[in-house]
Amino acid sequence: MRSLRVFKDQWLPRPCTFKPITPDPSSDMHVSALIDPDLSGWNLEMLDQTLLPVDREIILSIPINLSGCPDSLSWHYENSGIYFVKSGFRLALSENLHAYVTKISLVRKWWSSLWNLNLPSSVRIFVWRACINVIPSGFALWKRKIVDQPVCVGCGSGVDTPEHSLFWCKKARKVWGCTQFDSFFDRLRALPVAEVLSSLLSQVSKEDMASICITLWAFWENRNTSFHGNKPRDPHDLAAWAESFLSEFHGSQRAPNGRWIPKSLPPAPPPPPPPPPPPASLPIPRSP
Repeated sequence: MRSLRVFKDQWLPRPCTFKPITPDPSSDMHVSALIDPDLSGWNLEMLDQTLLPVDREIILSIPINLSGCPDSLSWHYENSGIYFVKSGFRLALSENLHAYVTKISLVRKWWSSLWNLNLPSSVRIFVWRACINVIPSGFALWKRKIVDQPVCVGCGSGVDTPEHSLFWCKKARKVWGCTQFDSFFDRLRALPVAEVLSSLLSQVSKEDMASICITLWAFWENRNTSFHGNKPRDPHDLAAWAESFLSEFHGSQRAPNGRWIPKSLPPAPPPPPPPPPPPASLPIPRSP
């Protein structure tokens, strides 16, 4: 154990990192420093000073070979310590299956949470359609040969998939930048809509998830407005309107006999009228 480093190398029988849980102090301490040569065993005092109890217990279970033989690599998943292709295949298959089951579990939890969110049904249906990739994105229209290119018309620099248009397009980023949720999406890039939203379930409250969904719907409605030749709302106004829309919906449910009528996005304010033309100069009559 003379060449093994305590915090840098994989030497503990703990899948899948095989490293100590104790935070790395940026030290190149070698495992040999944890051994008491006089006692031919682990240095208990050094273990207590250096590592967390959970790491200490695992290390104490490792027998020490003081014969001086060099360190060597071994395969954890075979009793012999020798790697076989069949063993590696079994491990890869097991990990892929675990990842698939975890993903399915997250998505199912997301579906259940979506239908329990306090949202207008039209918003829930839109989010559901975005999750199963059936909204008319540029990529979907291109696959159906309705448009010539799948490029995003918002930024012109990406394929117009649902996740791109709703999260990563430059115009979408400007809208999310006006909300409290912008930082959540940075670490979820390149994931489909359903996986992005299901990943957020453990990070935000139900109220915040409802705000995210209403913002997605409002952004898509605003995007469609611009496609039909109308002036879209600017990002700050759109984010504020989405929150106002959701508050109005919740308020109508709290009011006695309250009635809420779904409405589409209000049109953007008209541009200011042009300045009046300068007065025409009048001819000055000449004296006879």
